[in-house]
Amino acid sequence: MWMGRGVLGICGPALALGMLLVIVGCVEERRVVRETFPGMREAADRQRSEARARSDRGSVRSAERSGWTILVAEFTGRDARRQAERLAGRIRSQTSVTGLWVHHDGDRARLYRGRYPDPRVDAAVEDLRELRVAELEDGQRFRESRLVMVMPGRRGPTSEYDLRQHAGMYSLQIGFYDEAAGDFEKAAEQMVEVLRADGVEAYFYHGPVMSSVTVGLFTDADLVAREHAGGGKIMVYGPAVRQLQEQFPHNLGNGRTIVVNLPGGRQEVRPSFLVQVRN
Repeated sequence: MWMGRGVLGICGPALALGMLLVIVGCVEERRVVRETFPGMREAADRQRSEARARSDRGSVRSAERSGWTILVAEFTGRDARRQAERLAGRIRSQTSVTGLWVHHDGDRARLYRGRYPDPRVDAAVEDLRELRVAELEDGQRFRESRLVMVMPGRRGPTSEYDLRQHAGMYSLQIGFYDEAAGDFEKAAEQMVEVLRADGVEAYFYHGPVMSSVTVGLFTDADLVAREHAGGGKIMVYGPAVRQLQEQFPHNLGNGRTIVVNLPGGRQEVRPSFLVQVRN
């Protein structure tokens, strides 16, 4: 379980997350609030302004992350690149699938197909369908292939751990890294690798001035309608979300718990909460 030490005397977790819609869930009631608090919007506006002032750092990163490709297969180990290239050759010779290319980084290599401006264009949909029905002579199929984002000029395609690939889904934010951590993108990715090594389904999300770490993927089916005391209904976290929140109860800042000062001199540790990925 990832638990940081120490206390940050601030109230601002990762609030400005670009394509992320923050959905706050009360730890005790597990209530889902479908709009951000005014303070969150103010923080988002402020951070966007700061990002533009940093030599267009945010806009450059946004451009770098444009585009999509189809992930066919992934290999790890010293022989990863050769395995990926060998599979590409077999696919070319035994099927009608075209547009294959290999990206390798250290001991990891991935085989991809095509490049597309949007995952919904006809070419992307048709190429993915064709790949999923293709079959090699030994019976190998590629039914698990999927569209992923590309970051041209910056480490090739994005990692399968990038939350941006799961637009429309929810994930539980359990921490963030900002510029106080130095290279906040690297810090978030390293934490995701640690969590993944422990068997946790973890993801990162890079914003212009901070990166988030989340766990799990959920849909609307994981939210439950409850009668509200004042009338009407509210959406609350379902059993699967609550179970994961019990394992990761806090939203850590740079690896440390965040203590929030409340009216009446009370304090609480900033809890983990659901976020929804938006395009």
